[in-house]
Amino acid sequence: MEKLSSEVGKTPLLKISDRIFAKFEGQNPSGSIKDRMATYIINDAEKKKLIKKGDTIIEATSGNSGIAFAFLAAERGYKCVIVMPSNMSEERKQMLRYYGAELIEVEDGKFDEAISLRDRLAEENGWFNPNQFHNSLNIEAHYTGTGVEILHQHTNSICAFVDGTELEVLLWVPLVF
Repeated sequence: MEKLSSEVGKTPLLKISDRIFAKFEGQNPSGSIKDRMATYIINDAEKKKLIKKGDTIIEATSGNSGIAFAFLAAERGYKCVIVMPSNMSEERKQMLRYYGAELIEVEDGKFDEAISLRDRLAEENGWFNPNQFHNSLNIEAHYTGTGVEILHQHTNSICAFVDGTELEVLLWVPLVF
């Protein structure tokens, strides 16, 4: 049986206007805009035998990456621990729990504390740490995935590309003469 994560990427290209298009990353399987990056990192870790069924993934997140990693953990038989500031939305926390993730909350707004705790727990317990903020695979996932999809889905030249943290879409303006 094929895994749902094999459908990560393949997101629709939406025409906003004659010159503005959007890559709708929120259409990935978990609904997280971070599914592509998380899947790329976990696939790489599995290929390199850095993680196996029953192991634990731990990540610090404000929500979207955590949802993506929790989804993959549920699908592939990993445990998942998510560290996040307590002032993140209850909806995100509930999504994490639905996927079976253990949630560790730190003080409101203390994201650096969440990262430090993630690093310490990963080291102490031998858990897999995707380290999304300093992992070159995060960028590579978009270079080899998102970028290629954009070029295949739209034939005009691109003169500007806009990407934002926590956006549901990636926007760009094609070069039109």
